[in-house]
Amino acid sequence: MNRLAIAIPLLFWILAPPSARAEILLATTYDCEEWVSGSGWLENCDGLRDGLTCHEYPCDCETITSAANFPGGLGGKGQRHPLCVGGGHSGGGTGFDFPAPQRELWIRWYMRYDSDFSWDQYRAKIFYLYTDGDVQLIPQFGDFDHGTAFSFTAQGASCNNPIYDRGFDDIMGSGRGDDQWHYYEIHIRADTDGTDGVGELWVDDLPVRSLANLDYGMADGSGWAWLTIGSNYAQVLTKGNCDYDDLVISNSGRIGPIADGGTLSCYRDADGDGYSDGTVVTGVPACPAGYAVAAELIATSGDCDDTNPAIHPGAIEICDNGIDEDCDGRDLPCGGGRNPIWSEPFDDADFGSRGWQDDYGNVWVDPTVKWSGPASWRIAWDAGATNARNEAGTGTVMSIRRVIGNGQHDELYLEWSWRLGSDYVGSGQPYHPHLLHIIDSLWGSLAAGELGVYFELDGRKPRFGLRVGPPGGSYWGDLYTADYTLALDTWYRFGAHVKMNTVGQANGSLELFVDGTRVLSLHDLVYRNRAGVHFHTFAAAPWIGDGSPQAQKLWMDELAIYETREESEGLEELGLNYPDLALAPATPAVLAGSGIPWVRLIAWWKWMEPSRGSYDFAAMDAKVATARASGQPVLVAFNSIPSWANGAPADCDFWAGACAAPPASANDFAAFAAAVAARYRDDVAAWELWDEPDRPAFWGGTVAQWVDRIATPGIAAIRTAAPGALVVGPATHSSLAAFQQHTAPLCDRLDALSAHFYPANAATLFSQLDTAYRPWIAAQCDRPLWVTAVGIDSTLTGEAAQAGGYVQALAGALARPYLARLFLYQWADVAGAAGLGGGWGLVESAARQHRPKRSFFEVQDYIASLKGLPNHLVIRDTFANSTARPVGGALSGTATEVGGRTWGATATAVLGTSEVTTATGGAGAHVAGVPFAPPPDPARPLQVVEADLIVTGAEWIGLGFSLSATGGYASHGQLWARLRSDGTYAIHADGLTHELQSGAIPEFRPDGLNHVQLRYDRTANRLSVALNGTDVLPGRRLGDPPVAFTPSLAFAGFQIQTAPGTPAGQARVDNFRVFSRPEPGLFSDGFETGDLSRWSHRRP
Repeated sequence: MNRLAIAIPLLFWILAPPSARAEILLATTYDCEEWVSGSGWLENCDGLRDGLTCHEYPCDCETITSAANFPGGLGGKGQRHPLCVGGGHSGGGTGFDFPAPQRELWIRWYMRYDSDFSWDQYRAKIFYLYTDGDVQLIPQFGDFDHGTAFSFTAQGASCNNPIYDRGFDDIMGSGRGDDQWHYYEIHIRADTDGTDGVGELWVDDLPVRSLANLDYGMADGSGWAWLTIGSNYAQVLTKGNCDYDDLVISNSGRIGPIADGGTLSCYRDADGDGYSDGTVVTGVPACPAGYAVAAELIATSGDCDDTNPAIHPGAIEICDNGIDEDCDGRDLPCGGGRNPIWSEPFDDADFGSRGWQDDYGNVWVDPTVKWSGPASWRIAWDAGATNARNEAGTGTVMSIRRVIGNGQHDELYLEWSWRLGSDYVGSGQPYHPHLLHIIDSLWGSLAAGELGVYFELDGRKPRFGLRVGPPGGSYWGDLYTADYTLALDTWYRFGAHVKMNTVGQANGSLELFVDGTRVLSLHDLVYRNRAGVHFHTFAAAPWIGDGSPQAQKLWMDELAIYETREESEGLEELGLNYPDLALAPATPAVLAGSGIPWVRLIAWWKWMEPSRGSYDFAAMDAKVATARASGQPVLVAFNSIPSWANGAPADCDFWAGACAAPPASANDFAAFAAAVAARYRDDVAAWELWDEPDRPAFWGGTVAQWVDRIATPGIAAIRTAAPGALVVGPATHSSLAAFQQHTAPLCDRLDALSAHFYPANAATLFSQLDTAYRPWIAAQCDRPLWVTAVGIDSTLTGEAAQAGGYVQALAGALARPYLARLFLYQWADVAGAAGLGGGWGLVESAARQHRPKRSFFEVQDYIASLKGLPNHLVIRDTFANSTARPVGGALSGTATEVGGRTWGATATAVLGTSEVTTATGGAGAHVAGVPFAPPPDPARPLQVVEADLIVTGAEWIGLGFSLSATGGYASHGQLWARLRSDGTYAIHADGLTHELQSGAIPEFRPDGLNHVQLRYDRTANRLSVALNGTDVLPGRRLGDPPVAFTPSLAFAGFQIQTAPGTPAGQARVDNFRVFSRPEPGLFSDGFETGDLSRWSHRRP
């Protein structure tokens, strides 16, 4: 997939992203000739030279010797620096000259102090960096006025910059050398004004400190020019040796530790898109430029063009451009993105000409009921009949068969539509009626062949059957029924994705979809026991073995068979409204967060052209740029008339309709539409005229005036200024009559028709569309229909009904070919908007800090299922109040809103207003948890817990996985993040045993919602943590020393820890969710970047 980063990293990772591609200035293993400082220039030693003069009293000089070799590294030698009792020792060592002055460096080395070594007061200087202006920067352990610390000392600036609040004794332990090798890496960046120098330190691959306010005395633009290493000074009590090895210096990115075994395998990724072309180099101390280790990549092979970051496996394909963007060996054809192997519309009886065989002459073609097109297949049984009859009642259909392509398929995706008649009852048995089949040969037995795949109905529930075995005998096999009940007299769009198993393995799969919702998902099937068996022939054989219990019927329409399923099937049909300028999302992550690709914005003429010819594009620029930065196609609708154009008072009441008089001249709107379309022609895929011209607040003139002064000049202006973009309209909302009146004069000039609906539920929406709008459009104006706003107000229906309605609306749109686009209305509620915003949002209003509502999460989960990334074991709770969950009621014993898990909680964890809070003030631990024991699933290794925390009034709030529901996290917590009220955080493993990371909370909201997400990869034993959308712990392995911990995921929950004097009810937890999911992530892929040809130059 085309990966789109939607998080803003914490400062630490902005400064040094662990996956940055490093340009190596120096990489040495000291694997050269034995050498002693002062004996002359080094020969053949990776560019190193003799360093400063060796001061020999009372110690020996530095040497390169096998005795100083790091056994876990590369090569066979290292550099030894002797340390002697009582005196100072400095100078010597090896030196290195940079090819040019450097203002930013990453330096990694391994270092060991003898166990005999100890000190009194000390300056343990590790190496020297010199600028071209002779400023020295010295990493060192020191005993300074502020206490023991690791520091960067810039001597030329007379400045000491402590960056680590513990010293040598804390790293080594007990005030002596520990005879152990330790990994160190520093990142330094020169200051520009004495206040913005950067200093970071990693010890044993742990990020221990990061500062960005240091003064290195380099504001003059100077850079570090050379280095000497082995330059220690110490007030030593007991002598010993300090050894260095495996030194690497980079000027462009984090280096990291040496992999296990002392070697790195680096894969070429020249274009930096995360995919390698498979070229690998091994046995190197650090990856050269253009290479990366496997952990930094999405895939170590498969990139078919490693010079272009837009080309790699899973990239977005641009149709018919001659480029294979996704490396599948072909360019994508336009016209829908893929072509079926074959399709059958059931529009006429000429089945033989289309390749059908057997009883097709008895198929009942019915023009009175159809999914789309002229007709469908009416499958009808008489009472007691085994087979479906023809229209005349003179014959039956045993089967109709058609070979699928070349008959050698190991993967197929089928689509079809079914509608159950009002008299449909099924077989009355726990088997039949058989309806659709896939078999391994044209004339093979449907019941006793070597392979029999069945799609049928169990009463009114879809069912999948599979029979595998030697030919002959009677039917036997396995049946799987979906927990999904079909309504009568309702069309449903079905999809079935079947994939053959590897011979000898149970890894075949079946996924069954109804109206875009996955209702069956099986991944351990056996379709064949020998080579040579493939999906060969499709057959339809409506059969009830014991006879139909009564006369009954169903219809089938629009069958198509494809080579595979498009995982993002239908996504381009869905959109979301962001109509109010004040609701412009702050970051692309907000737009991408819903998972819905299209963004609908409003161009407010009244405010964007405050006086004739004078434009204010600032707000619109920001909104369009945000949408395009998140890779989303944009629809822009026009609304409002400026006072200078219609003579309305400048202070007119807009929402009361006092500003809505039509403009005096058609030229005024034409000029505005042309200016806007020209400005955004490369960023906007479609334009809409108008926004609800039948709403008095938006248009106060007649339909004829709207056509003459808005629609006609607007269409002409946009066609000229933005050729190729789509133009849709009229976006009426009040009635079919208003839609007809506004559409009829423009039919031949619009690319698609648009309308708005604000129903109580999706059933009401589709009743209007199917029975009223669609027939009129088909007869009078044959254009695709865009529903550019459908809003369900949760203040009237409740959040659960809104969420269900929105998901059903999205699914229903994908299941209706005549409905080309559907946009939900809208992103956020608008408090006090007099019905013009109300409770239609996926999140609450700004006054409620855009708290996600239930519809947000359910829409996310639905989009995930479309993308082939279903979340499993979803446990979700927004803590909405009800009779069973009143404000002030105990959380313990209540069930989660989704997932049905029972909360265990301490008595003081209680329900607030749609949140959890504390019942008592003062010091206390308020703990809650739900059982969470995900089964092993290689396809979904990530276990995720997330919630919104308000830390006001708390000492801290912890969230994560625990051993019990009510045990304190300090002892029971397995993996957890702790947010403190002072704006800092800490991440822990195994209670308080391991602190993995700490720092300042990014974008901290002292009195608002702070979003916390923990992602544990059980396969890699790796933890990632995001705070407010920023990955503060991008992926920490837990199996490596010093942690070496494998957590138990028995419960997921939280702890609110309050301090003495804290009032009750201040700290809160909201929007709790737990699930398992695939990696890399739900919405980490972009929908589109750059070229808009996928969206705008393809007529829907």
